[in-house]
Amino acid sequence: MPDVALVLLAAGGSSRMGSAKQLLAVDGEPMLRRAARAALASRCRPVVVVVGANADAVRSTLQGLGVAIATNPAWERGMGTSIRAGVAEALATGADAVLIALGDQPLVDAAAFD
Repeated sequence: MPDVALVLLAAGGSSRMGSAKQLLAVDGEPMLRRAARAALASRCRPVVVVVGANADAVRSTLQGLGVAIATNPAWERGMGTSIRAGVAEALATGADAVLIALGDQPLVDAAAFD
């Protein structure tokens, strides 16, 4: 079975939302933390979270979880730059394939990732 990494994109500035969307609570838990826990419950390894805007707050939200962090300093240039940063981090670990997911989709669970 191939090693499939999971890259969670969480670098956006949420400009239309007005606040960091990935940090909004769903059932009392930040959306991104919920997504990261679902990713970690899947068979995908490693789980890489791409941060950019609000990077310190996003990192803090993920504290204690076994995720790798990829920083995208060019996050303002669009999602493609985050995909590039996350895939590079995932492939550096020796993954055979990469699954891309969004950190602001709280209803996606481990079964969906698998």
